[in-house]
Amino acid sequence: MDSENQQILKSLERIELSAQEIVSEIDIKKADYSRELEERIKAFDKQLLDEAAKEYDVAKKEMNQKNQEQLLAMRMKALADLSKMDKAFEANQSRMANEIVMEVIRG
Repeated sequence: MDSENQQILKSLERIELSAQEIVSEIDIKKADYSRELEERIKAFDKQLLDEAAKEYDVAKKEMNQKNQEQLLAMRMKALADLSKMDKAFEANQSRMANEIVMEVIRG
């Protein structure tokens, strides 16, 4: 019986050793998988940030272009308005000067 118990103990020790090796292998695989996931997450985050930066740059360029176009349109309108005002002033300068002189004289 002692021999049988020793064989059982040896079998149990082998089983325990095998179980420890399996657990150890699983821990190694788990660590490797965790590192791989972390690398994938970092790569995905970088890709996402790069794409967002590109989209931001495109949107910014489009906005700047629109702003420049609007600014040019506003300048053109302002120049046209100034031109109209100059023409109106030139056309009415004599009349307005006469009206002012008459107001001063009437006093």
